[in-house]
Amino acid sequence: MLIKKFQLGEKVFDDIVGGLFFARNIDSDRTFYIKILNENYSNQDDLVQAFHRGAEIACSLDNINTIRALEHGDDNGQHYIIFDLEYFNLISFQEVLHKKNILSIDEAISVIQNIAQVLRNAHLRGIIH
Repeated sequence: MLIKKFQLGEKVFDDIVGGLFFARNIDSDRTFYIKILNENYSNQDDLVQAFHRGAEIACSLDNINTIRALEHGDDNGQHYIIFDLEYFNLISFQEVLHKKNILSIDEAISVIQNIAQVLRNAHLRGIIH
């Protein structure tokens, strides 16, 4: 499937809102992620508007620990958000703990501070997470 100039690849993640896919830009051959709103919601104006409001906020986030969306839109009824793969790290905290088993006090403090900073940044923009 093609959205804008992005060829969708493998689905990486799925939730109630929609799916996250690998996508290749056909002009630059760079890889991105695209979040696509679940098609069951495409005809529900309030949910589509909420999706795009969230995308606008995601495009404005500027914390180093936050994934920043590049753009969002609608392509033939497919509502999407594009994320730059370069800044997207899919290693979960659970995977880090599995590899390392236990964090040092300094590592744990750093993780907590980073999470707190991201949440503060989001809350300042009206996002409750």
